Amino acid sequence: MDFIRSYAKINIFLHIINKRSDGYHDIFSLMAKIGLYDTVFVEKSDRFEIDSNVRWLPTDENNIVYKVYQKVKEIYDIPPVRFKIFKNIPAGAGLGGGSSNAEAGLTLLDVYFGLNMGYQEKMDILKSVGSDTAFFLVKDGVAYAEGRGEIVSKGPLLPKAKILLVKPPFSVSTKEAYAGVKLRLTNNYNEDKIKSFVGYGDMIKMQENDFEYTIFEKYPELSWIKNMLIKFGADGALMSGSGSTVYGVFSNENKMNEAERFFRKLNIYWTLKTTIL
Repeated sequence: MDFIRSYAKINIFLHIINKRSDGYHDIFSLMAKIGLYDTVFVEKSDRFEIDSNVRWLPTDENNIVYKVYQKVKEIYDIPPVRFKIFKNIPAGAGLGGGSSNAEAGLTLLDVYFGLNMGYQEKMDILKSVGSDTAFFLVKDGVAYAEGRGEIVSKGPLLPKAKILLVKPPFSVSTKEAYAGVKLRLTNNYNEDKIKSFVGYGDMIKMQENDFEYTIFEKYPELSWIKNMLIKFGADGALMSGSGSTVYGVFSNENKMNEAERFFRKLNIYWTLKTTIL
């Protein structure tokens, strides 16, 4: 049995540029992998299966790893396999758990069967099953994402940072988030894409998510979480993706731990994760 770690991501910034004629939106975002991860296993089986440690994960054609397997099977006619997905990344959190699993599943199939797929072939398969899946192929784990999120380019070297993820017991679907988007007349998305290194202070200044303007109106708890993270000493805080996770960036580990204790006592149903960038 082979396995791979499937890392979550956060958005350092996420700008929504316009609505396209096909109904999607063009975005410009800087995304970065964090230390939080699922573990995905693969082994041969008499029939295709997906097992998981959580009940909420679909194990049929609605699972994105199933879709990846079907795409690969169309090209290489590989035999059935069993995937085991140990989930640690919460669902509906804006952390890219499903998209990360898609890339992990594809990489496992490539290695397990010795397919020797090229980068572009992998990229094409991932783009066909999701908009932000392509990001997880980026080797250094930091990339700019444009278009629907499927156009990725190498991002800057980011500083190390301590991250506290706070997710209340509800999710915000991507569809719901985009449905409420109100495009602003001006967008601050002219960050220097040539910069090879971003300092800690620069990274904090970059933090902005256009989804916050409407999502916070509908879910004021998220705005409150962001404010409390700052109050407890986070140097910056932001909702990741379309939510509902809000993360705080800390330079002081004691302050981060104090914030975690506060949120943990507040509600046992909240998901709290400390990790690193």
